[in-house]
Amino acid sequence: MNKRKRFKGKVVWVTGASSGLGEALTKAFYQEGANLAISARRRKELERVRDECIEEWNSLDVTDPPGKILVLPLDLSDPRSYKNIEKSLRKEFRELDLLVHNAGRTHRALTMDTSIKVYRDLFEVNFFGPLELTKMAIPFFSKNPKSRIVVISSVAAIFSGPMRSGYNAVKRALNGFYDALRAELWQNAIGVTIVILGAVRTKISVNAALGDGNSYGQMDPFLEKGMKPENAAEQILKAIERGQDEVVIAQWKFRWLVFRRRFFPNWAARAIRHTPDRKQ
Repeated sequence: MNKRKRFKGKVVWVTGASSGLGEALTKAFYQEGANLAISARRRKELERVRDECIEEWNSLDVTDPPGKILVLPLDLSDPRSYKNIEKSLRKEFRELDLLVHNAGRTHRALTMDTSIKVYRDLFEVNFFGPLELTKMAIPFFSKNPKSRIVVISSVAAIFSGPMRSGYNAVKRALNGFYDALRAELWQNAIGVTIVILGAVRTKISVNAALGDGNSYGQMDPFLEKGMKPENAAEQILKAIERGQDEVVIAQWKFRWLVFRRRFFPNWAARAIRHTPDRKQ
């Protein structure tokens, strides 16, 4: 199959599109001819990503016209920002083919040092935000049998380490919710792909929430050694095109953690006590 035809003409909505994996996904979809709606909090960064997509397309040796890119600023922690999203989508695009839930925030603090407000905020951004966007988007989906909701989850949903209890919890909640939704939507020709992601070289840990809600402000060493966002994006697009219900995209170290937790849970529970990044 011609790589640049896999998503030609499809309407794809990507959240968390202003940097990191979301930016890489946006550029990958656009290079394959997709029409895009891109969301994040920072309008200027979304506009930068849009402009770079167009510049990269113009540099390609292709005769096809480029797709459209709709910039939709969105703060998942503020339901009021959802108000005009659906109206803008419907005005620009007749229907939706793919919704990619990539936006989110992680957590770095011991449970006893973390305020309840931080946990509530993590669930608002990482769980209730995607849930609300999904419920809003479902009636807008096309009848194309390849229509799909894509959830960027994490090995943290399966193998939960210390200092990340809030992040682990919301990722497990996402997996449970979207597993159930998949079983409900199959007759509507809408699939669900859950991506169990390992370490990707992004700045997600820099903005991680500490126990008091402030930002962690550091790059985790294991993320610095993670896969490039562009490589992860390419594997995600392959999983979507194949219609996979779940896919693990991770280095062998993280694949081993997932395997060990699923098949040897007691061993995994003991091993996690010795994780090297537990900071008191």
